[in-house]
Amino acid sequence: YQEFLALSNGANLFVNESGLHGVGVASTELLMDLQDEEVEFYGAEALAGYAVFARVNGGGDFLAFQVATGRVLDGVHAEQPAEWRVIAGSFTEWL
Repeated sequence: YQEFLALSNGANLFVNESGLHGVGVASTELLMDLQDEEVEFYGAEALAGYAVFARVNGGGDFLAFQVATGRVLDGVHAEQPAEWRVIAGSFTEWL
């Protein structure tokens, strides 16, 4: 993930032809804003141990790292962090 950021500083990935879907991996300038938005929604305690790094375009959902393991989780806004499911064992695996 660090190497990805060093090379690209964020990106819009998996975008379909309409441009309405895909995943926006946050640049280093936007990472804290993204995290702060979700802390405001869920609270700091609920997000302890998670690091939000991408937004799912057009859906309001996002992706987050489980900090202790590096696993990538599907941050569905309708769920609490403890309910988020693992979608990849690492950023590289997700990518």
